[in-house]
Amino acid sequence: MKNEAVKIYQSNTINLLMQFDTKHNAAYGDMFQLQYFVGKEDNGLYISVRPPQNYTGDLTMEDFAFTGTTHRLLTYIRELFTLRKTEEIDFSVKDYMLRCELKDRKQARKQLERDLFALLAVVYTSPRGRAAILDSFDMHHGRVYAVLNQGFVDEMAKQDYFLLPMEYFSLNRQKYNYAPALLYYMVMLKYLNKNKTNKDRISIRSLLAYGKFPTIEEVRATRNNSIKGRIVEPFFRNLNALSSVARFKFHDERGNKLTQEEVQQLQYDDMLRVIIHIEWK
Repeated sequence: MKNEAVKIYQSNTINLLMQFDTKHNAAYGDMFQLQYFVGKEDNGLYISVRPPQNYTGDLTMEDFAFTGTTHRLLTYIRELFTLRKTEEIDFSVKDYMLRCELKDRKQARKQLERDLFALLAVVYTSPRGRAAILDSFDMHHGRVYAVLNQGFVDEMAKQDYFLLPMEYFSLNRQKYNYAPALLYYMVMLKYLNKNKTNKDRISIRSLLAYGKFPTIEEVRATRNNSIKGRIVEPFFRNLNALSSVARFKFHDERGNKLTQEEVQQLQYDDMLRVIIHIEWK
């Protein structure tokens, strides 16, 4: 990987948090606390989302939504911790906007505050015990000040890291809403399989699942039930958004390389059998 990248600590628990979002994960609970489960039954993460203790604002549970922009902020905070090794994190709104290539300062500050509240609202239970992400945060004079929960610090202090391309932060999440998750998943699997020959190979089936594309059953159950328009075309559009960091070659289940014309003609069922070979730039 020759493109500029940042070093971030990772662990199974953190990677599960990066899979979590309040829109796609099934929830149970009430209007004051929602419960979620992410991962496999024997190695998953129980997550609670509730208004922070002593919070007196007028936000609803929907305002604590954990989304793609929350993942971006969490990753930025992980990067800062990796660099500074302290639970007290501070950064300027301007620097964050530059990193993410955000133009509207008012909108960026509003989204940043929402994402900080989303991080503050999360409590999770892992095999290591119960922990939160943030203990507190404050925003004033154009800067963010946050205190990481000790449990989350301990999770990152394993000093196990991978390199994430800088493009992860600047991807246009409105135009390419799946692309950041696809990139993160590719990098994560490259690290987890670093001693294996398949470290840069991944199936379209697994990318669709990790990226939380709608399932074929979900598409058929809606009025806009075009599988091509809801799954096939969005997948390739979001994958092409990553062309600055990697080249992708497509192979069938027998290992035969597909031509560009064959890739363009892929139907949904055919896609599920395709393996992508990744060449990092």
